[in-house]
Amino acid sequence: MTDNWIKMRTSLKSHPKVNKIAALLEKPADGSAGFDVSVGGQRSVLLTRNVTRCVTVTSLLLVWSAANEHTSGGMLRNVDLRYLNVLAGFDYFGGAE
Repeated sequence: MTDNWIKMRTSLKSHPKVNKIAALLEKPADGSAGFDVSVGGQRSVLLTRNVTRCVTVTSLLLVWSAANEHTSGGMLRNVDLRYLNVLAGFDYFGGAE
């Protein structure tokens, strides 16, 4: 077991790769319904992207925390994309690249 903390960049939420993952979570490649935030019955694109980026950062931290806790070299063994979804707590997370 390693230390009980992991380092995170303060600008992670605004990183282009996080934005790309957020966009993929909003519109999964298989055409299924993705993440969507509505207020008062109206879909808000800006609010959806902001919330999805926050969910993406949280999901990344959950996956990184599991790797930090359960590996010696940071490589999760015997893990497929579905299990990454479980670790992240969000469907389609494992397939977002």
